Amino acid sequence: MIKFRKTLLFSVMTILFTIVFTVFVLGWRMGYPKVDFYNKGNYLLLLVYGILLFIFTHIYGGFKLGISRKGELIYSNCIGVLMTNILMYLQLSLMAQELLSLIPIIAATFIQGSVIAIGCYVNNKIYFIVHPVRDVVAICSNKEMDLELVRKMSCIQERYKIEAVVSDEMPLEKIKKTIDDYSSVLLCDIDYETKKQLINYCYKTSTRLYILPDVEDVVVSNAHRTQIFDTPVFLCKNRGLTPEQEMVKRAVDILASGLGIILASPFMLIVAVAIKLEDRGPIFFKQQRVTKGNELFYVLKFRSMIVDAEKDGVARLATKGDSRITKVGKIIRMTRLDELPQLINILKGDMSLVGPRPERPEIMADYMKDWPEVEYRTKVKAGLTGLAQVKGKYNTTPQDKLLFDLLYIERYSLWLDIKLILMTLKIMFMKDSTEGVERDQVTANLKVVKNFDMNTDISQVM
Repeated sequence: MIKFRKTLLFSVMTILFTIVFTVFVLGWRMGYPKVDFYNKGNYLLLLVYGILLFIFTHIYGGFKLGISRKGELIYSNCIGVLMTNILMYLQLSLMAQELLSLIPIIAATFIQGSVIAIGCYVNNKIYFIVHPVRDVVAICSNKEMDLELVRKMSCIQERYKIEAVVSDEMPLEKIKKTIDDYSSVLLCDIDYETKKQLINYCYKTSTRLYILPDVEDVVVSNAHRTQIFDTPVFLCKNRGLTPEQEMVKRAVDILASGLGIILASPFMLIVAVAIKLEDRGPIFFKQQRVTKGNELFYVLKFRSMIVDAEKDGVARLATKGDSRITKVGKIIRMTRLDELPQLINILKGDMSLVGPRPERPEIMADYMKDWPEVEYRTKVKAGLTGLAQVKGKYNTTPQDKLLFDLLYIERYSLWLDIKLILMTLKIMFMKDSTEGVERDQVTANLKVVKNFDMNTDISQVM
């Protein structure tokens, strides 16, 4: 079974996809019997549904069996089905030249959701049967960020079991000897020469390797492969977006923000009234932020905190359970409705629809004391949403946000923007994506922990 595990996992995911597809077909034929097309029109419609279902499921991570948490896997598949069914209902209504009843499509969606919940649970069980837990040795420095990664990895007990934590200050040969006892290695932010030697050793011994990347790794990872005569060379252009990409991006920003303002205006009106009724304070909140080329602009948001939340003049990020957040503010922050006025910033050209989130100049300067590379985020316009917002959380560390933003800049494409916009709809209702930062993350200086010896019990760093 283990030998053909990829085939097995592909098969179980295909079965689930087929059942979900079949439920829609039955719902369509039973719920809308009069919506029938001539010749091969029905087959074409089913083909379109299958393609859309595959695309949305892929975009929202519905195929990431064993990678996403079980609840997130179910959620991803369900939102993929929901988006597909909404589009297909509109298409069926358009072809029928009338607004069809919602009951059949709602019933089909509910049944599909139930099938997905059961299917993902079963498939998840199968995955961990054919993919046993990997024993991991972590090679770390004495930085808190390294041990934090070890803690995060240890939380996924179904996939990883960190058996030992080894200091990069130990002799290289001893580290290699330790690696031989484990199937996987986690390389954290360690000395460059040691990292290079261990990557080569793991490649030589065919040992699975997890690497915490740095800025240089991200830049090189998207390099263009070329050659000078018979010598292979990596080309890193390091210029951000091309003029053509910027033109297309700006055109999309204007169209999308203009349409977004029109469509979101009813919700914006409701939010504005709710804010005014709660404490009679101002509806909007203006704050200076940094965008492309370190230029400053005033970002617009619906006010989610009490009036004069920073009356002492000290810039503070929102923390978990922050008492400054109002009742209405908790709701609009959770649903991201507080961000809607930024569509005006996008239309003006201060921001883009997708890009690194704009940071406050004071906090930006604070971060740059320890991580000067944070400035690289300003190679492109700030955005309403971005890779760091989709993949991370509100309390994701500045270093991790920087890496996500650089990955976006280096791998930019119009399709990536579209994908991130669609993925933003998914995270809007995920609670952990809007958590405030922990108070110890607000400080700019990293905490240095006591150095540890080889084969330290993992419980000592948890």
